[in-house]
Amino acid sequence: MANGSLIDNSGKLIIISKAYDSASTITVPSVFKVGILNGTPNVADTYLDNPVAISGTEAVDDCETADWSDDAECTTTLNASTFKEGSNSLSLEKDGGASVTCSTSKTTTSRDFTSKTLFVWVYITAVADLVATGTDCVVIRFGNDNSNYYQKGWDISELSVGWNLLYFTSATADSTTGVPTITACDYSYLALVTDLATDLIAADRINMDDWKVASSDDFTKTFVSGYPTIDTTNYEVEIRGQLSSIEANGYDLNGFGLFNTDGTPLMHSEDTFTAESKGDTDQFTFIIKDRII
Repeated sequence: MANGSLIDNSGKLIIISKAYDSASTITVPSVFKVGILNGTPNVADTYLDNPVAISGTEAVDDCETADWSDDAECTTTLNASTFKEGSNSLSLEKDGGASVTCSTSKTTTSRDFTSKTLFVWVYITAVADLVATGTDCVVIRFGNDNSNYYQKGWDISELSVGWNLLYFTSATADSTTGVPTITACDYSYLALVTDLATDLIAADRINMDDWKVASSDDFTKTFVSGYPTIDTTNYEVEIRGQLSSIEANGYDLNGFGLFNTDGTPLMHSEDTFTAESKGDTDQFTFIIKDRII
C-alpha cells in the first residue's frame, strides 16, 4: 500500500460532463467518506476499500456484559484490558475438545437490516490459533434465530494480528439460511474454527466487541460550510471535510474520498495517507485542493 491522491475516472466523468454537457444530470461532489486499510489509489477505483461509518450507527450489542449463550466448546468472559468501545470486550475461549467449532450467540437488540451493514470488531492474538487457510475460521450470523439468518465467513488469509473490522450486508453474505425477517434481526452468532477438535484457545487471545449496523447515509458527511472555494486566478478549488470528536471513533483512518449524491454515487477522487487513530479527543480536518495546470 502506498500513499497517494488522484481524481479517478468517475471524477473525470463528472468534470467533463459539467463542463461540456449542458443537459448533464450528474451532480458535483458534495459529501465525503473515510476508511481504513485503504490501498494505493487507482484511476479505476469506484469506492474506498473499507469505508467506515461516520455517525448514526445503531448498536446491536456493546459486549459490556457477559450474557451470551455459549456452546459446549466455548466460554465467554469480560476482558477489561483489550477493547474497542466502552470498557470491555468479550473474550472467546475454546475450552472444549469435542468439535473444531466454538460458538456463542445472543438475542440482541432488534434492528432493521434492510440496506444496512453489520460491523463487528474481532481481536486476534495469533492467527495460528485458528484453522489454516482454505476454510472459514471466523463465522458470523445475523438474523432471527438459528434457523433463519444471513451468514458470512472469513478465511485466515483475510485476517491479521490485532483488531479486525468484520462487516457484511444481506447482499454480500456468503449464504442465507431459512427466511430471515430482515426488518427485525435480533439473533447474533459468532463462531471460531480450529484445525483439530482438540485444539484449545485460551481466554483473552480472541475477543469481540461493538456489534452495530450502519445505514448508507451513516458513511457520508457534507463538506465544511462555505466549501468548496474556487480560486479563479490559479484555477484551483479547495474542499474541506471535518470529523468532530464524536465521529468515526475507534478507527485507524487512512482513506478519504469525495463523492456526489447521484442515485448511484460516483467517487470523484481518492486519497490514501499514513493511518491516524481517531478517538473521542480528536477532531480531523481534511483539506483537498485540485488545480488545473
